[in-house]
Amino acid sequence: MRRLVALGVSAGLAIACGEPPGQPATASEPKTAPRVEPEPADARRPRTVSQAGAESAAGTANARSAWGLVRHRSQLLARRGDSGVAEGRLGSRVDGGPAGRRWLVDHTEGAGVLAVQVQLPAWAVAVAPGQRVFLQGAWEFATEVDAWVWRAEEVTVVSDAAAFAAEHPPGLAIGSVQTADVPADARAPHEAGPAGWVLATVVGRPLRAGDGWPVASEAGASPTAYLQLPGEGLIYGGDDLRTAAEKWSLRIGGRYLVKTRRVVAPRRAGSLPLVRATAPPQRVSGL
Repeated sequence: MRRLVALGVSAGLAIACGEPPGQPATASEPKTAPRVEPEPADARRPRTVSQAGAESAAGTANARSAWGLVRHRSQLLARRGDSGVAEGRLGSRVDGGPAGRRWLVDHTEGAGVLAVQVQLPAWAVAVAPGQRVFLQGAWEFATEVDAWVWRAEEVTVVSDAAAFAAEHPPGLAIGSVQTADVPADARAPHEAGPAGWVLATVVGRPLRAGDGWPVASEAGASPTAYLQLPGEGLIYGGDDLRTAAEKWSLRIGGRYLVKTRRVVAPRRAGSLPLVRATAPPQRVSGL
C-alpha cells in the first residue's frame, strides 16, 4: 500500500511539472546569438567628412601635420604599440614603391617639399592625389628603401577641402641659380625688411636640430644671423630619428638664395636675427 501511494505521488509531481511520468526532466535549449560574418577587407571604403566637420571628426582632433610626425617620431613607433593621426595632402605614388606607397605632403609649410612616405591599406589605394586626408597609424622603418614609412590603418578623406598646389616636388632638394640671376633687391641675412629674397653665406653648422645655420654676408666672417630652412625645428624630446634624406645638407662657404616671409628680430640683446625660409634654398654659382 505504501509503495502504491509513493508511486502515485511521483506520477502527480511529474504531471504537474509538465513532463510525462517516467521521463527525465530536460533543460531548455540555450539561445545563441546569430553569427555576424566579418566584412571583407576589400569591401571597406575610406571614411568621408566635410571640411566643416573635419576637426571634430573622431580621431582627428589630435592630428599632426605630415612633417610634425617627423618631429614627434619617437612617440609614434609601431614596434612600441604607439598610434597617431597624420594630416596632409595625399601625393603621387613613390617611385619604385609597392602598391599603396604614396607621398603625404605637408601643406602647412615648405611649399610642397616636406613630405613623408605612407603605406595605404589595399582598400584605400584609389584615393585621388591632392585630397586632404587623415591617416591613423604609426611609423615603421622600411629597410628595403632605408626610410621611415607611416603605415595607415584608417583613412578619412575631407571631401570639400580647398585645392592646394605644391610649388615644388616632395624631397629636400637644393636648386641652383647663377649669380647674374640673383634679384637686385636680395638682402643680407641681418637686414630687416618685408617678405623677399635673402642672400646668405653659410659659415657654420647647427649645433642641434632647430638652431639654424650660422650665416653671414661673406665666407669666413662671423655669423650675423641664423638661417632656418623648411622643416627644420626642435625635435620632440631631443630624440632625432630623421634619416639623411630628411635633413638639409648645406656646404660651409656656399652662398644660398632663399625666399623668406620675414627676418625674425632677436628677443634678447646680443642675439642674432633668425631668417626663416619658406621655400627650398638655391645654391648660387658663378662669378
